[in-house]
Amino acid sequence: MSDIESLIKHANSNDMSAILDLMFHYYQNEDYLNALDWIKKAISLGNSDGMNFLGVFYQNGFGVEQNYSLSAQWYQKAADLGNAIAINNLGFYYSNGVGVEKNFQKAFELYQKGANLNNADSMNNLAVHYESGYGVEQSYKNSFYWYEKAANLKSPEAMFQVGLYYHFGRVVEQNFFLAVEWYKKALNAGHSEAYYNLGVCFENGLGVEQDYQVAFDLYRKAANFGDTNAMYNIGVFYLNGVAVEQNKQEAIEWFLESANRGNRLAVYNLFVCYMDGVGVEKSYEKAFDWAQKGAYLGDSNSMNALGFCYQNGLGVEVNYQKAINWYSESANLGNTNAKNNLDNLKSKL
Repeated sequence: MSDIESLIKHANSNDMSAILDLMFHYYQNEDYLNALDWIKKAISLGNSDGMNFLGVFYQNGFGVEQNYSLSAQWYQKAADLGNAIAINNLGFYYSNGVGVEKNFQKAFELYQKGANLNNADSMNNLAVHYESGYGVEQSYKNSFYWYEKAANLKSPEAMFQVGLYYHFGRVVEQNFFLAVEWYKKALNAGHSEAYYNLGVCFENGLGVEQDYQVAFDLYRKAANFGDTNAMYNIGVFYLNGVAVEQNKQEAIEWFLESANRGNRLAVYNLFVCYMDGVGVEKSYEKAFDWAQKGAYLGDSNSMNALGFCYQNGLGVEVNYQKAINWYSESANLGNTNAKNNLDNLKSKL
């Protein structure tokens, strides 16, 4: 008798462990219709895991027509029976207005309930609500408390967040050594965002001995996961010949990859490169285009650059009013160069 046949035999005798094993087996093999049969069997016996799983199926349209309202109802039924995963799922729905009316207060209460049941995902979400003041008074202290609790339960996201708190000294004493330790733990647990942060630490010697080669390798790994800041930093390394042979054309390729994904630093750097002819043929027209893209992304340096282009007719006709407007936009964001450019331009008019 095969393992599946044995499980089916026990499940048909209402062995809940066998029923749940079959439910997960068919789900993992994307045989959703068979999985649904065992989910319904579990529910008929009052099992909350089956109720939660039916909520998952309605949420994602697995073997049923996607229906967020029905999904929420099944999460609620499972949550009422104390199912910690369902409580967290329902909290997500209330936090984001999925299948129910958005209600941060209700979401917070659910996450708190889930956290008290030792659910690491609920702890993370509770930390986010404290961090952002969603449904509760903002408190970085409480946020860190719940991230740390979740981190001790091996939550990759929580480990990463604890690293950030130590990195920037938010409600805890700044400690780069501990930041590095938590980033490494997050990486070992599969958290890809930690590659970039760890790269920053190695590049700048924060909590570790400065090592540009290790930093570069970490940035490459982060870039493979789509991290645009890492892509930008790789471009800087190639531009300056740090840890790699200087290659300005390669730098431009990395800046373009990052900029085309919306990274404002990369967009502004492309403006500078086209203005000065670094790694590309000098072109005020293309420099203007990149300044404009950066400005529309809300980057104050690009706004200032756009004002400079309009003032001096670089890649565009001179237009003092537009120059003033962009200098003002940038200055309002705290850019002191734009403030000086604005004052100088006004003094000449």
